[in-house]
Amino acid sequence: QGCAMVDDKTMALLASSADAIVLINGRVLGGQLKVGIDHTGTLSVSQPAAVLPDKAASTSPSPVSCAGQFRYTSTTAGQLDLRCSDGAVVAMAVTMLAETRGYGFGQSPMGTVSLTFGMSPQEARAYLMVPPGKQLKPLPKAPFFEMQ
Repeated sequence: QGCAMVDDKTMALLASSADAIVLINGRVLGGQLKVGIDHTGTLSVSQPAAVLPDKAASTSPSPVSCAGQFRYTSTTAGQLDLRCSDGAVVAMAVTMLAETRGYGFGQSPMGTVSLTFGMSPQEARAYLMVPPGKQLKPLPKAPFFEMQ
């Protein structure tokens, strides 16, 4: 035992977290990136369920959620392995601007995937890669944008 033995509960208490936004396959997902003292972490994001009339709900695509494992690869860079409920799997290169602030990009079969975390919506907009012909509409709460 002793000081060198840091259990999972202690690691969770010492983890830093930041709001995260992911644009993937024409969808906006919001959630959290958590980074531990060992410079590894997790990303959990989901698409808010739209409030639709009952008859439209059956034709509406299911909300997507994604989870990922993050690790630093240097003092200013990291890697994120992202896996989504719609089957998308994306390896992302991440640039760290601070311990819990940064951005990343990757490729899915449907196009570029972008990530921001620890930024205000105004800052995040500059790093989010919007598909051609689409735009981001600001929202007052997380995930802070809607794809139009």
